[in-house]
Formats: sequence, C-alpha cells, structure tokens
Amino acid sequence: MRAVYWLGALAAIFLVLVAFTPSPFRTAFSGIGLPFLRARAAAADLSSRHLDRLQPLDTAERTRLKRYETAIIPQLNQLLRNAKNAEKENLEFRMYYELPPPPDWKLTVAPVIARDPATWNRRFRIGKGANDGIFPGAAVMAGNQLIGRVMEVTPNSASVATVADPACRLSVRLAAADTVGILSGRIEQRWHEPPVCLVDFLPRDAMYADDEFIVTSGLGGLVPAGLPVGRLVLWNNGKPVRIVGSAYGQALVRPSAEFNNFQNVGVVLPRSPLPEYTRELAPDASLPTADRRN
Repeated sequence: MRAVYWLGALAAIFLVLVAFTPSPFRTAFSGIGLPFLRARAAAADLSSRHLDRLQPLDTAERTRLKRYETAIIPQLNQLLRNAKNAEKENLEFRMYYELPPPPDWKLTVAPVIARDPATWNRRFRIGKGANDGIFPGAAVMAGNQLIGRVMEVTPNSASVATVADPACRLSVRLAAADTVGILSGRIEQRWHEPPVCLVDFLPRDAMYADDEFIVTSGLGGLVPAGLPVGRLVLWNNGKPVRIVGSAYGQALVRPSAEFNNFQNVGVVLPRSPLPEYTRELAPDASLPTADRRN
C-alpha cells in the first residue's frame, strides 16, 4: 500500500510541475514521468480485470464447486488404488517370470480369485484350470517359493491346498543332511499366523542342523526337484529332529512363502504331457501317513 501511495504522490507532483512550467521544461518532465504513469495504468488495469476473482464465491458457485469435488476426488482415489494394485501385480509377475523354471518344466501364472477366511492359510482358488493344462498335484508357487499343490480342477479354475494343509503332502529333501522325508501341514494351526509344517519319516541317524534349507525332492514325477519350501526350526527341547518310536525322525519346517500378501501364483507344469497314470494320481497318492497332530 505504501508503494501505491508514493507512486500516486509522485504522479500528482509531476502533473503540477507539468502544468505550471514553460513549454520546453514541460516536455522534459513528460518524458521523465511517462514510465511511472504507464506502470500505474497497467497496475490499475490488472487489478480491475482480476478483482472479480478475489471476491467471495456466492452460494451457487460454492455448491457447484462442492459437487465437482465430491465427484472427482473419489475417482482420483480409485485411480490411485488401481495404480498401486497394478504396480504390485507387475512386481509379482516379474518375480514369477524372472524365476527360471526347472528343465522340462514351465510356469503358468494364475490369479487368485477366492480365499475362504475360515481356511485362510490352507486353501484358495485360482482362475485357471484344466483348459490351461493345470492338473491335480501340480506345484504352486507364491513368488519364488513353493506354497502348495493343486487339489481339484475344473475347466477354468482350480482349488489349491497350501503346505499348511494336512491334505497337501509332498516329498522334500533336507539339503544339508541330504535326506528325504514327507512334508505336510499340521492339524493344529492358528488362524492368520505363519504356519509350521511337519516332515515325517526322516532317517534317525542322520546329522541335522537348525535353519536347514528344505526343497522339493522331485520323487513321484508331479513336482520338480529343487523348489524352495522353507527352513527347519527347532523343537521345544532345542533339537532339530525328534525320534518317533525309535523308528524315524520328525522335523518342523517354517515355509518361506508369504501367505498373507499375494494376488497371483505360478503353477509349475511339464513342457511335455505327463503319462495318463501319473496325471490320475492324487496329490498324496503312494505317500505314507503319520500322526500329524503334534
């Protein structure tokens, strides 16, 4: 405001001097003061053209603006959520496709379309089935870790049992000890908590260590060898394996797969068709059964 005041005062003085001075001096004063007069005129024109923007909005304009905000903000939020979901799915697909499949096997990515809250860690359904070459017993990966096996198949979908489900049984190998056992889920599992699996029929006289790496053995033909499963954890007595009836050992395994946060899985399928008798085998066929309640 002070700048405007002094500018107006200088303009007034200039006009007085121009009015009461001889003609030669009047011309000189006009040339000196012309930039100030032009600046003042431009400022006045600018303020008059934008004065309406500085005035408060009336009721109708406020209502219209509120309606636009109500319509646009939810759309922007939805676009943001879609972008985040797309980014997550893209990362998952990159994980799957960057995982080199074992020789003679391929990886088919399928979306998770249903997951029962009552069996959160044990079962889910995928959006691909027999029409995509998926068959009962096929290994299912979450990222680069094995999470379960296909149990039932329809033409366009399939049911998957995770390694936390007692019905999902497969042959695994303890890498360091170089021994083979049968992995299955434990009956006693806490809802929404990371599961712990059981490996039965381990040789009792082998040397076992805490945090030993567990992979699929490849025995049976339906699941390739070397798929990461998890790591061995100690029993309450601090030992890696407990002996059952002086006959065989049992070990606890913590799966490496992420159970709570995946939207797609990879199904491991053979590149060439399996023999008919192999495809007809149930996921747990020919595998011995042990007491898995503990």
